[in-house]
Amino acid sequence: MDRVCAKGEKYVGKTSSPSVLPLQRPHVHSDTDKESRQGPPPPRIDARVAAFLIIGILSCSVPPLHADALKRHHVELNAPADRSARLTALISACADAVNELVGVAKSPDATIRVSLDTPPPGPSRPLSVVLMEEESPVSAVHALTLVLLTRHVICRSGSDAKRSPPRDLDWLAAAAAHAVLCGSQPGMLSENSDFASVHPAYEKGVFPNLARLVQKPVPPQYGLAYRLYAVHCHVLATALRSTLPRGNTVLGPLLDMHAKSCSATESISATLAPYLRPAETVQAWYEHAVLGISRRSGGAATVERVQERLKELESVPMVVPGGGAFGCVLVPIDEVPRHMEKYRPDADALGATRVAMYDLMKEAPGFLAPPLLEYIGAIDELGRGKNSAFKRTIRRARRNFAEAVDKQRALDAYLETFRQEREHPEQQFELYFEAFRQSQTRRDALDPRLHEYLDSLTP
Repeated sequence: MDRVCAKGEKYVGKTSSPSVLPLQRPHVHSDTDKESRQGPPPPRIDARVAAFLIIGILSCSVPPLHADALKRHHVELNAPADRSARLTALISACADAVNELVGVAKSPDATIRVSLDTPPPGPSRPLSVVLMEEESPVSAVHALTLVLLTRHVICRSGSDAKRSPPRDLDWLAAAAAHAVLCGSQPGMLSENSDFASVHPAYEKGVFPNLARLVQKPVPPQYGLAYRLYAVHCHVLATALRSTLPRGNTVLGPLLDMHAKSCSATESISATLAPYLRPAETVQAWYEHAVLGISRRSGGAATVERVQERLKELESVPMVVPGGGAFGCVLVPIDEVPRHMEKYRPDADALGATRVAMYDLMKEAPGFLAPPLLEYIGAIDELGRGKNSAFKRTIRRARRNFAEAVDKQRALDAYLETFRQEREHPEQQFELYFEAFRQSQTRRDALDPRLHEYLDSLTP
């Protein structure tokens, strides 16, 4: 947390992620402060000794570890010495995230030039980026991931680095930026991600339009809207990585299409063409793939959500007399033989139900997972034709699931009470306040004089 020093300047403590380190200038004492200090004058230092000390200080301004990171990722950094260490850590995190996303072990050989505030001399190049000290860390991360991805595409095309940059890479840059901003470690790109912010919408069948998602990016200056956009892009990139075969470069075919100056939609369509089912569209593949990935992200579902989903999975829709307007009701799977004497389980349907129950078990709260595993065992018994064992197992699973629901609700109630006792009432509205402040800032920037006048009218 931030704390205030004795003279009022703000002290910024260390954070766990290099992406959120502000690029602030350290406090510099004025000449009047120096003159006010009393004491004997400092001893005179020989000119050769002073030169030796200056060379030593300059050589130690960037630790060898950071210098090795820049060399390993083929990046030239032009920044003051007091900012170099933080910028180098940020560049290294972005390069690792981009390499993990693409599926390569090391960065390409082409050199990227990163400058702080001052652009490098000469004409602008695709493999150079200027970071402004006043811009947000999110904008800096996006700019770095974008230029790192541009280098991958240019090097794969085998063309000169001076050519025009490839199109429509912002969505991939946002996907890599999400990994950096969430603090994912190398090798844990998808496993460390939490897609709880998008999973409920996917469950309700609300999906972004894929073409609009990849070709109409949200600028990083939009704050929360960009962070949500980056989550959607990260889910899409994870879906592509899980669909394409593993190799030296997982997203290599996609980057090859970008290297040919194809749009993002054309690149994704061409990359997925060999892996789509007959008559399956790219949008249909996207909706099916991201729904499964968001379920495996590690976010726990509510008890009510698990109960509702389990009822759907353990029931069979059947048309029975007196079954409502259309005669269709949900019948528990172990009671189907009462209504159909010649009932035969469908192996494909049982397999799909087993997979769905397994996905539900992974997102269920802790107490609900063991009885769901018993449900899976009951489905296996039914698939092997052991009807008696199936009935015993599924009925035992229902009893254990009902007991687990009571335990989980008691635990949730205790944790909610514990949270309310220790949470300040304003914290529950912090997200709304932050969105309101950002909206007001953007609105005031359109015409500051008008809003100053309107504010003066407010009593």
